[in-house]
Amino acid sequence: MDRDSADATRLRVNRISLIQQIDTRELIPKLIRTHIISADHDVQYINQGTSRIDRARRLIDCLLGEENENVNRPVNWYLLFRSILLENPSVYTDLVRALDTTKIQTPDVSNCKSSQVFTDQPNSSQSDEHQESNKQDSFDQTEEQRMNNSKIINNIQNQIKN
Repeated sequence: MDRDSADATRLRVNRISLIQQIDTRELIPKLIRTHIISADHDVQYINQGTSRIDRARRLIDCLLGEENENVNRPVNWYLLFRSILLENPSVYTDLVRALDTTKIQTPDVSNCKSSQVFTDQPNSSQSDEHQESNKQDSFDQTEEQRMNNSKIINNIQNQIKN
């Protein structure tokens, strides 16, 4: 996953918090100045929102590119957006912390057959097989951890005796 996709995913994951907390009146001029959103199309679309929440939702849509015709925004748009939020730390510090601590993971499809990855229908035997595999992995890890813990305890006991 490239950086731009990961940053957009951060916004998607935290969409509700963003919509509830951001103040579009404060952010729009700064986002225009940094060329993250366009002064004509994006601002017009955002201002068509009928409430503060709707305008915030529309702003997030623009940031995600869902309504953004201006594809010439800076490559580091997310970092600029984050910096703009940090200009008002009393309001946005927790929001930036949530964005920063969001873990983005790509699904591991290396163990799946391509026909299994792109199916709409659940396959209970495959699901059961996957669950059994996970249980075995957990058991193996637990057994390995027990062996390591046992070695550590033995080393500590030997150190105490000496």
